[in-house]
Amino acid sequence: MRRLGLFVLAMVLVLSWSKVAIRQADYNEIRQASGLVTNIVKKKRSTNYYMGNLLAVDFSGKDRGVHIGDMVRVYGKSSNLDDMVFKDFDYGRHLRSKGIDSYIQVSGVEIYARSGLYSKLGRLKDYCIGANKDMYKRYGDILNSLVLGYRDDLDQDVRVNFRDAGVSHVMAISGLHISIVVAIFLVVFGKVNRLERLFFLFISLMLYNILVGGGPSITRAIGLTIIGAMAYFVDRRLDIINVLGLVASIMILFNPYTIYNVSFQLSFLAVLSIAIYSKYLKKYLYFNFLNTCIAANILTIPLVLYNFKTFSTVGIIGNILVLPFIGLVIFLDMVSLVAYCLSIDLALLVACINEAILRSVYYFLERLANYGVYNIEVRHVSPVFLLVYYGLVLGLAIFLEIYYIRVNRTYKLENNKEN
Repeated sequence: MRRLGLFVLAMVLVLSWSKVAIRQADYNEIRQASGLVTNIVKKKRSTNYYMGNLLAVDFSGKDRGVHIGDMVRVYGKSSNLDDMVFKDFDYGRHLRSKGIDSYIQVSGVEIYARSGLYSKLGRLKDYCIGANKDMYKRYGDILNSLVLGYRDDLDQDVRVNFRDAGVSHVMAISGLHISIVVAIFLVVFGKVNRLERLFFLFISLMLYNILVGGGPSITRAIGLTIIGAMAYFVDRRLDIINVLGLVASIMILFNPYTIYNVSFQLSFLAVLSIAIYSKYLKKYLYFNFLNTCIAANILTIPLVLYNFKTFSTVGIIGNILVLPFIGLVIFLDMVSLVAYCLSIDLALLVACINEAILRSVYYFLERLANYGVYNIEVRHVSPVFLLVYYGLVLGLAIFLEIYYIRVNRTYKLENNKEN
């Protein structure tokens, strides 16, 4: 079967849908819970401690002295995720889509142990955050967001400018970041043509995943990268759509609620859209990066409008002109972070060059964002519209595939006759 990956995905979706539909409430009023702190997110009014499938939220504003890698015992009042619906937003389902099953509002915290691996990664993350702030001053928070997924100190105006310029997706650690990590790996260690190198690449990517706090987009990127690297050992040419379906199926099997995660939806639809439509756009647009940007938007625009009620009309321009430089900025920041522990002078030299590039890029983003005047805003997008739209564009994809198969077959027959 040519599209076995999509068939498997369809079966998994049906299975996961049935599991979600018949799910019985398993709420227990937790007053005490223990676990390993794998990520900490600080917000204006709270500090969120991620502990496996438990989210502990502290509204006290106190510095509990908790770091990533600490084994903690939290005390407080839990909430039923099924009851956490605010207006039209099902926050409980959103948490489940991120792998959270339990929620507790913290009244007290006790640190009783520490994990070696996570603790070291936590210290490394703190080191990188501090180094960026030291080297880049004003732009340190932007780089911490771009490279480490750390947005706790990011100014709201910066978030808005990236959003209105249509490039906010670069702050979600995804394929762009993984490709840079892989490129650095290839420069240092060479091609992934031995099993030990494949294993080391997998470990490196998983450590980076833990460092930045994980997420559907980076999980998808790592899955595609590892399966793509494995193709070398089986001497097979991979079909990206099949691989994408397989990776999505695995993620959904582990957590059926992940299908409700907007990052998961947009990440997979963007790659699927590029895989389907870019090959047709190439026939009319000779600039590959342009047709890739346009193709990525075909399946994602309606979902963006449905979830965020706004869409940047200058997003394609922003991606074409900014994304290559953002990739360079991320790469140079990684280099400067490594150099920072070897030679301060070398690190500052790289940072000086990188800051000049980032300053120009951000200046352009501010002009492009222009306070959102180029945004399209909608009050409501009907689910029926989504079904009709996706039915039409996927129908068009099937038609184009059949059409070009016939065209190529006819072309080959005519060439055979001439020969």
